[in-house]
Amino acid sequence: MFKLFIVDDEIDLIEGIKTLIKWSDYDIEICGQANNGLTAFQLIKILRPDILIADIRMPKMDGLKLLINLKEENINVKSIILSGYCDFDTAKTAINLNIIEYLLKPCRPKEIIEVVLKAKKLLEDEQKNIRILEDYKTSYNESILQKKREFLMELAIDENINFIEIESKAYSYHIKTSLEKSFLAITFSIDNKNKILDKKNVVEMNWNIVNYTNTVLHKEIVGDFQINNETTFILYIDKSYYNSRRFLETITKIKNEIKALSENTLTIGVGSIVTDLIAINESYKDARIALEAKFFLGNDRVISLGNIHAYEDMTGFYPVNEEIDILNCLETGNKVLMQQKLEDFYNKLCDEKLPSKGFLQKISISFCSRVYKFCVDKNINASQIFDFNLKTFDKIEECETMIELTEYVSSLLDSILQCMGDVHKKNIFTRKAVEYIMKNYPNDISLEVISRELYITPGYLSLLFKQEMGINFIDFITKYRIERAMELLKNSSLKNYQVSNMIGFKDEKYFSQIFKKYVGLTPSQYKQK
Repeated sequence: MFKLFIVDDEIDLIEGIKTLIKWSDYDIEICGQANNGLTAFQLIKILRPDILIADIRMPKMDGLKLLINLKEENINVKSIILSGYCDFDTAKTAINLNIIEYLLKPCRPKEIIEVVLKAKKLLEDEQKNIRILEDYKTSYNESILQKKREFLMELAIDENINFIEIESKAYSYHIKTSLEKSFLAITFSIDNKNKILDKKNVVEMNWNIVNYTNTVLHKEIVGDFQINNETTFILYIDKSYYNSRRFLETITKIKNEIKALSENTLTIGVGSIVTDLIAINESYKDARIALEAKFFLGNDRVISLGNIHAYEDMTGFYPVNEEIDILNCLETGNKVLMQQKLEDFYNKLCDEKLPSKGFLQKISISFCSRVYKFCVDKNINASQIFDFNLKTFDKIEECETMIELTEYVSSLLDSILQCMGDVHKKNIFTRKAVEYIMKNYPNDISLEVISRELYITPGYLSLLFKQEMGINFIDFITKYRIERAMELLKNSSLKNYQVSNMIGFKDEKYFSQIFKKYVGLTPSQYKQK
């Protein structure tokens, strides 16, 4: 609705204009009135009307002086002169002040409404043109911003970008460089975003990340871009600021504020500072490496390279012994020992070296594949547990922390134990016998020795073992020892006789014969394989 202001020293005239025309029908409201130019000037500065009807001759300040003062104050109002006097000089001055129309008193309501609607039409056209211009500016700015984002993304992920092209685009996007400042990439990752059911929350949180970070770091931000729902900012900062405690406090504050807004945590990876735009990819890689470290350090953190150790290449390493122990615990139904052995499995992987997140995920997928094979071999219906149609193994790759990964694998093993529950209730003696073998295999072990430990007869234990394990007692011990020997031979410089003694064989020659029977190779051949 447009606002109309009327100023005239004839109060009856003002009242007539107000009452004889139903202004609401024309989407116009009368926002104020005055009987002299000075009062009108003061009220117009406050009320900011769109259209003004003004008399020429008035006390304190005439109409022309009022229009001049409004122009000097840059108050844009469409003005209509309504006067009982007409002279050339007055009309000329009014025209120079860009009035819409010069009406002579007396005039009919129809004439007044026609002129006011003319003013309204001019206002509507102006507003339309402003909107078109604003839309164009917005579209243009968004286009430039998007191209700038694409340029920064290209810098971050492409090592072969042309140096001349970098200089040209940096100039066009107003990216300046100096000897005093350096570039830095920081990457924001929403924790457990794959578990957020309403994806609108992810979009909203990403918006909060961009909006709030731009508010706090607007002086330092060169630009931002998104890859796989992770938002990266390229900063342009002083090296002293980067190394200061204040910088870390600022980034931590941003993280905590966004967390409060979104009710979900996020982790920020801080890259290294680089002196040239062409090296942005190095800073971005370091930010990604820092972000990957949340797998071990946990969520809801600000992580820089100083917080982590370099990853070690552990290709080819696999904790076979620990896997064998876990499968034996599954077979005997010992949940408590199985959880301990699973912990040993991952501790072995992280004992002396720090493997990468990707390596641990691949090992976990390999381990779960072997567990699945175990279920198939034992006729355990694990189709619901290992639901390949729903990409169960993809969930392993979605695990963002070490705790989350081990808990997921543990839940798979627990589910398998539940499937085997009825069987495991019956084989307590077999389970204890297997546990005894796993702990004492380097020593002399016999059916009689274990039977005394369990307070049952050797014959009964032999029968239970065969029924529950599908293999006789002696063969199980031998198979377990040979599996241990394979691991020792594969990962050490031990002599054959040393391995033989370590797994419970006192005769090296006999050990070699048994090893070849089970493996198809002699110990020496297996070691050289």
